[in-house]
Amino acid sequence: MSNQSDQAERTLPALTRWMTRLEKQNRRTTVAAWLLGAALLLVLSLGAGSAEILVHSVVRSKSFVLVDDQDQIRAALGFAPEGTLGVGLMDENGQQRATLGLAPDGTAGLAFLDEDGQYRAGLAVDPDGSPSLEFVDEHGEQRLKLGLNPDGSPILLMLDEDGHERIVLGLDPVSEGLILADEEGRTRAVLALHADGRPGLMLLDADGNELFSAP
Repeated sequence: MSNQSDQAERTLPALTRWMTRLEKQNRRTTVAAWLLGAALLLVLSLGAGSAEILVHSVVRSKSFVLVDDQDQIRAALGFAPEGTLGVGLMDENGQQRATLGLAPDGTAGLAFLDEDGQYRAGLAVDPDGSPSLEFVDEHGEQRLKLGLNPDGSPILLMLDEDGHERIVLGLDPVSEGLILADEEGRTRAVLALHADGRPGLMLLDADGNELFSAP
């Protein structure tokens, strides 16, 4: 079970860093963007029936930014300097609330942030295909994580406010088990059921010494 915990404990990629850089880059309006805006205003002023709208099948750019009526950035698509491709969504106050990213190593992830810009939940798929879902509290501590190991076996981790794993539930082709840990993250109880139907229970003290086991 300890190997399962190590395999499942993957940190979601930092998908929000690129957005800060991208937003700074796009605060400067380019000539092309100004021309596009002017053309759109011209079409609207003349009326849809009296102006020809040019449609291009391909638009090439390294970044795209959407703004609302108050010229507030609400969505952006672009690359971070390290090569991560990302899409970011901002609320009406300009606070980033959601990010979809693809890292150069092949990791894909979706991150959700609260109204203060604090990361709270994320979904990721590692390059080996292992998916994971995590939830983070208001202090930035991971509290719950659900994932699949590379072999497809599922694992669930519950953590306390200090980031210690307190409950681990796992299932693999050999056994299924439940691990309970104390406030220091030390394993104190293990309940297992092997593939052949044999149950097992082990209780440990704070130093890892066996107090009780059955059968």
